Amino acid sequence: MVASSAQIAFTAACTAHHLTPPLTNRVKAQLIDQLRADYPLQDLLAAAQIASSSYYDARHRQYRQDDPALIDEIAFYHEHYPDMGYRRVTTELQRLGWDINHKRVLRIMQEHAWQCTLYQHPGRGYRFDSFEGHTGQIAPNRLHRRFKTDRPLQKIVTDISEFRWGHESIEERAFLAICLDLFNMEIVTWQLAPVVTVTLALSPVQELITYRPALPYRMTVHSDRGYQYQHARFVTYLKRHHVFQSMSRQGNCLDNAPVESCFAQLKVLTVNNHRYPDYATLKAALQHSIDYYNFRASKQALGKLAAVEYRQRWAIDHDFLQFAGFTPLTNAANRKSPVV
Repeated sequence: MVASSAQIAFTAACTAHHLTPPLTNRVKAQLIDQLRADYPLQDLLAAAQIASSSYYDARHRQYRQDDPALIDEIAFYHEHYPDMGYRRVTTELQRLGWDINHKRVLRIMQEHAWQCTLYQHPGRGYRFDSFEGHTGQIAPNRLHRRFKTDRPLQKIVTDISEFRWGHESIEERAFLAICLDLFNMEIVTWQLAPVVTVTLALSPVQELITYRPALPYRMTVHSDRGYQYQHARFVTYLKRHHVFQSMSRQGNCLDNAPVESCFAQLKVLTVNNHRYPDYATLKAALQHSIDYYNFRASKQALGKLAAVEYRQRWAIDHDFLQFAGFTPLTNAANRKSPVV
């Protein structure tokens, strides 16, 4: 069956506003009103699959008018935080005192074509893998995908991922190493370098162990089987500081799922949707994205709190105040580098 011109126009309008079925009668009525001057009403009703009585009911019903201030707030988040979906925008608005639910926020974002589309990017198509076989010591898998913990800095997951700048050639690469605390999914330390070395892998772990508060329990550092984590220098450093080492099984990315998910979100915020002319610009963008991830990105699993806020509240509630003031070392440039 050949689609009518009205049906083609209605589908194009849905695409332009990033609308996907099922559509509410109110949204259908609004789209029909936009196209009604150019197409017969009956054709538009058929294209929208809505009865004329439902169309007139949706068109003439007295809906509560949205507060212009509310629309301005949502527009602000869409402009400055384009990775935010309607649920996170709802959480931010509720924290500002708005009495609003996610359905209303979603409707407003749909009507203004403000829905988040950053996660629809297919990615850059390159993948970094540091596994080179059994070149050193393989640690047992102590976590066994038990990623939850009720203690800060008890379970740390570390990994390295590749980011590119410029024309994204093999010479225009940067490698980000992070330490992720599974207690609140906070990036507690990180390091960026143009090449992968044992020093790059060890540096964020060094900083964390050097500047961490005193702990009444042992820390576990979990990683994949990359050659840098098997290296004697890395293994010896953890043993010297009484830190358990854990490694995922070979070729099993699910054993490292939390840090893989974290890198995926950082790439959405940076290289998947932006290009950077040089290494310094990319590093500045990663600094901004990591700060946003730690301090602003609310998480449903943390009671709609950001990672740092969750840790600070936990520290106060449990009278563990040394954790309340513990700051992620994303601005540690002025600190003296610890000695291995």
